[in-house]
Amino acid sequence: MAEERDGLAHEAGDEGRAAVDALTKAGQAPWAETLRQAKELGEVDIQACSLSMARLKLEEEDLDPLVDGTEGVTAFYLNAGDGQI
Repeated sequence: MAEERDGLAHEAGDEGRAAVDALTKAGQAPWAETLRQAKELGEVDIQACSLSMARLKLEEEDLDPLVDGTEGVTAFYLNAGDGQI
C-alpha cells in the first residue's frame, strides 16, 4: 500500500496536508472515517476511478481497504442505475 500520512497519500504533498489539517481543525471528519461510518450504516459500494488510477499509475493493492473495486465513469453510472450517487 502506498505510504500514508493519517489517511492522506504521500502524493498530496504539503499543500494537501495543509488543506486536510484545516478541515480537521474546523471539525470535519477524515474522508476514510466518513466512508467507514457509511459502510457501518448500510450497503455502500466504494469504487475507485479506473482512469484516475491509470493516470496516477496506481494498482488495486495501492488502494485503501475501504475501496471495493475499480470502475470507469460509464460503468459507474450504468451500475448506479436509479440509485443515489
